[in-house]
Amino acid sequence: VDFSEITAEKDPLFEHKEDDKLVGKRALQFLKWLMSRPEQRVAVVSHSVFLQCLFREFAHTLPEEYYTTRQDFAGMRTVAICPDTDGNSDPKA
Repeated sequence: VDFSEITAEKDPLFEHKEDDKLVGKRALQFLKWLMSRPEQRVAVVSHSVFLQCLFREFAHTLPEEYYTTRQDFAGMRTVAICPDTDGNSDPKA
């Protein structure tokens, strides 16, 4: 595991309460970073709220349960990320 992009010892958002809109915005930033990676298959481990907010940004393309309900403890979702029909691989560009 490569931790070279970790910039702080402590999580700067740990003490900060974000609303779902801000979490969704941060989730999109994460997705843009993830899509810039060279790997073809990636496992993402995250809090269910973060994934729920991310999936809500793509509600028109996902099953409703991905963004309307919180995932169970240690739940798993499989998602394929593909460029849009214009060949744009930048999410929400």
